[in-house]
Amino acid sequence: MREYRGAEIRNIAVVGHGASGKTSLVDALAFVSGSSKRHGSVKDGTALTDHAAEEIERGYSINLGPAYAEWQDTKINLIDTPGYLDFQGDAIAGLAASDGALCVVSATHGVETGTERTFRDAVRRGDPVLFVVSMMDKEHADFYGALDAMSAFYKAPVEKESRSLMNVVFRLSSEALEEKFVAEAKKQGMVGLKGHRSAGGIRVSTYNAVTVENVKTLVSFLERFAKANG
Repeated sequence: MREYRGAEIRNIAVVGHGASGKTSLVDALAFVSGSSKRHGSVKDGTALTDHAAEEIERGYSINLGPAYAEWQDTKINLIDTPGYLDFQGDAIAGLAASDGALCVVSATHGVETGTERTFRDAVRRGDPVLFVVSMMDKEHADFYGALDAMSAFYKAPVEKESRSLMNVVFRLSSEALEEKFVAEAKKQGMVGLKGHRSAGGIRVSTYNAVTVENVKTLVSFLERFAKANG
């Protein structure tokens, strides 16, 4: 690993309710970025950040677990925090050491007690919060249900107009397919939707309000495009 300057390092706390998928997300991010050479599993006791014997036996985190990912000339330190309230002190400590938070919400359970508490702690500190809906491969997973639950509880961050950008970055198999995607996105007449090439692939951004309807419209379009060009 190369040496990074301070401006090239980000500390991100991964927070949320217990068993919402935080540890699995951290493990996957480290594996995809190449900083970890194996894809571990909480179920098998091989997750990257759950290495204490008690954590492996219980199947959930009880301590802070550090990991990192290198991405586009930036080192991202990932702080895996415990989600159950018995170990909330470590979650608060993780937020104190971070520049922002990834708040993980289960697609099967939506907003839970640990989600509410860690979100409020992050907002109280003035940290930016990015929500991740996890466990979409589980039975009874409901992305829109989780989105609606977040909107109903938080009211402002998901529903009201903000200055934030909603960005989705993904790769397509060819430049021709990328051009087709951008052209079709423009034809849909989605307000504020723009597509352009970036180092990571295609970046789709909406420059107006980040609302539930904008998210639903974008996800629906991505699903239709993937099905038609699969």
